[in-house]
Amino acid sequence: MKLQAMLIDDELPILHNLKQVIPWEAMNVEVRLARNGQEALNMARACMPDIILCDIRMPVMDGLAFVQEIRRLSSDCEILLITGYEQFEYAKIALRYGVRDYISKPINYEQLKETVLGLAERIRSKKQEARNEQRKWSRIANLANEKMLLDILMGFSSFPPYSLACGEEQAQEDPAYAIMLAGIHDYAKVSLKWNKQESKLWNFAVKNVLQDLSDELWSDFAAVQTKEGEWCIVIPFVDGSLPLKEEEAVDLAEKLRLGVRQHLKFDIRVGIHPGPIKAEELAEAYQSIQWSLANQPVKEPFIYYYAEPEAGSHSARSGKKSVEMWMLSAKDYIERHLSSDFGIEDVANHLGISSSYFCLLFKNYFGETFVEYVTKQRIELAKSYLIQSDRSVRQIGQQVGYMERRYFTKVFQKYTGITPSQYREKQAFRSGAEGC
Repeated sequence: MKLQAMLIDDELPILHNLKQVIPWEAMNVEVRLARNGQEALNMARACMPDIILCDIRMPVMDGLAFVQEIRRLSSDCEILLITGYEQFEYAKIALRYGVRDYISKPINYEQLKETVLGLAERIRSKKQEARNEQRKWSRIANLANEKMLLDILMGFSSFPPYSLACGEEQAQEDPAYAIMLAGIHDYAKVSLKWNKQESKLWNFAVKNVLQDLSDELWSDFAAVQTKEGEWCIVIPFVDGSLPLKEEEAVDLAEKLRLGVRQHLKFDIRVGIHPGPIKAEELAEAYQSIQWSLANQPVKEPFIYYYAEPEAGSHSARSGKKSVEMWMLSAKDYIERHLSSDFGIEDVANHLGISSSYFCLLFKNYFGETFVEYVTKQRIELAKSYLIQSDRSVRQIGQQVGYMERRYFTKVFQKYTGITPSQYREKQAFRSGAEGC
């Protein structure tokens, strides 16, 4: 950590000795020189030093007047006064203005060197503590901001955000945004071999990479994880920057995609809603781009630029699209909660519709009941775990939502005709036979 020092004395020999005898460069301290208090004050207004060594008796503005003025500018800089014996009473007065210590003439440079070394160490420690505290509060603010943004994107909150960008403090009138939705391609398959801790770490790693890359592309943005394997980057309107032009937006998305591939070896799909999106429309825009991205053909380069449908066709398709978006959201909810205990009411509440209406829509859309669908998903996931992991049958049952091994075995056998252990042995035998 580089520090700034200012040496002030009207006697050139002393000024040069102060600069040469003390190992400023080795201490990583940059030094500036001044011949009187007024000259030093002008320098301090441009760049406030961390350490000041100042003589008391000087022309134009003496040391005491300078100390009083510098304290009006800053209370943080550390000051050492240089004084003769007959000026000791002046030095005592200066101590009232927060002067750290005084150095008597003739100067003992070895003692002064030790004093300055200790002072520099104290300043660095204080600055590091302040930085750590700032980082802590910044993390808290970012978490609160992410929680607010997630609630808005999920439609849980209608509170109009004064700012969804991490660094912005000024409120905007009628703010507008664009969205980039990034998701790990084929996440269910990619994450199959991860336990909960590994899944958490990989998701954290992807978010960090996206955050760092976005920091390079936009001066102000907000990023939030909307579900496992998916992140939403919200870009605020700045100086006529929205809507994002397709060529420019696709180029930015490609940088995100290549960055994640380079650092973490994952392929991500990126959906782009160019905006401008009003704050109260963010939830609908998020659902639209999520639905559009999920229904695009899976092919390189995994980037989709969303364009609003024509006004005439929008009304004709809006009912169907709403049902599809509801069912897509239900499917996503089920996939994310297979290891927990949930029911029809939980998913219906998540969608904001009644349980009976949800059951009707679900059966019509998927061609099977909610219970049949969830059971099939859990058993299919359990089959994958039985083949690809060495976890016990009990552990696998718990991972797919069955806390009791006996009940898990019963449901598995009803669905497949054999027990989980028999299924694992059968698959292991088949793999061994194929390898011969």
